[in-house]
Parts: sequence; structure tokens; C-alpha cells
Amino acid sequence: MEIPILEGRDFDSHDDDRSPYVMIINETAARHFWPGQNPLGKRLKFVEDVGYSEAEVVGVVRDVKYKELWEKPRPYLFFPVTQAYDPDTTLHVKTSVDPLSLVAAVRRQVQALDANVPTGKITTLDHHLQTQLSQPRLAALFSGMLGIVALILAASGIYALVAYAVVQRTREIGIRMALGAQKHNVLRLVMGQAMVHVCGGAVAGLILALSFGRLIAGSLHQVSPNSPYILVGITLLLAVVSLLACYIPARRATKVDPMVALRYE
Repeated sequence: MEIPILEGRDFDSHDDDRSPYVMIINETAARHFWPGQNPLGKRLKFVEDVGYSEAEVVGVVRDVKYKELWEKPRPYLFFPVTQAYDPDTTLHVKTSVDPLSLVAAVRRQVQALDANVPTGKITTLDHHLQTQLSQPRLAALFSGMLGIVALILAASGIYALVAYAVVQRTREIGIRMALGAQKHNVLRLVMGQAMVHVCGGAVAGLILALSFGRLIAGSLHQVSPNSPYILVGITLLLAVVSLLACYIPARRATKVDPMVALRYE
């Protein structure tokens, strides 16, 4: 499984049913059972059908994901199969070739070791991961589509509001241009006032994102909901879309004929 060993040793051929019971624990188990202590050499007592047994800690490994990619770290104990055999065992086979090409060979090898041992479903780790990620990916796709729709609606709303403001201020714009205002002055005026509202909305959105980000933290894998890269990237995207939505009606305002605007009611 290539889980890094942080302290102690791995299991070896001496850890059989005739030797003292041993185990390897993960970081969370070490902190849980022996906080602030060296867990190597410590023992845990287990209840069995015939009484009690003890196992000595011989190694500590790094925390990894065991069942789901989004699970929180929790204590795990590992035992050598020669001391704690479980009929419902999952066998992991590492290979440098296509794993599916070895399915028949693996079945033959298991049967050669013990013809009475049945082999269940054989699958690849990649297929298992894809199965685990299918629902989160579907949810991410759906959320992304909703985000695109929301972005389009926001851009349409900004465009409509700025266009309406330009129509309402046609006479004012005409007066400004008649008094000598240049096109770039009108463009800066319209876009500046529109972007004030956009910036206010962006600040409010960032505050809400930081406040509610922790609610979805459990559904994310190796991604922080409050990642500065994500927040800055989304803010820049909204800023660009907002600028484009403001620019079109603002550009139209610069083409107002002052004489026509002065007669506008």
C-alpha cells in the first residue's frame, strides 16, 4: 500500500502465530492512546472469545484515507495476517503491467495455495477510486452548471441595470457632453458608478463565502473552501464579466448626440 512508516518497523516473517502478537498503528491512534508519548513498545489488550490477548506496537504509519477520500483521520490498527487471519480479506496486488491482465493469474495462484479459498470480485484500484468519485463528480458538475447559470444571470442583470441607468440619465449625459465632456469622461462616469455597486456585491459575496465555507468543507477533498486562490480567482472572473456587462451600455452612452439628448424627455 506504500503507506510511509514514520517510526518502528514493518511486519516481517518472524511475526507468525508462534511469536508475540504485534501491531502497527497510524498517527491518529498514537495520539489517541498515548498522547505526548512514544507508542513503540506499548501494548493494547483485546477481548477474544477465549479470553484476552495483548499486542505490542512495533510501528507507526502516516494517516491515510482508508474508506472514503473525504473521511476525517481516525485511529487504525494493523495486524499481520499470520497472527490475525480474517476470512474476509482483501488482497492487494502491485504490478507494473495492466492489472486486469493478471486477474486469471491471481485466481490461479490463490487456488494453488488453497483450493478451498474462494476468490471474490477482482477490480483495480483506479476503478475503485472512480466509483468513489462518481457521486462527488456529479454533484460538482451540477454545482458548476448552477454557477454558470448564476454568472449569466448576474451579467444580464448588471447589463440591464446599467442600460436602464443610461436611458434615465440620457439628458444629463447630453448636458455634460454639450458642456465639453469627452467620450472617455462619460465612459468613466457610467462604468465607475456601476463598478461601485459591483465591488460592494463582491465584498458581500466574499464575506458570505468565508462564513459558509465551513459548511461544505466536509464534502471537499484536499481543497480548502476558503482557499485564497479560489476566492481571488472567482472574484477576478466576476470582475471581468461585470466590466464587460458594464462596458457595452456605457459605450453606447458615449454615442449620445448632445442635441438629441437635450430634447430627450
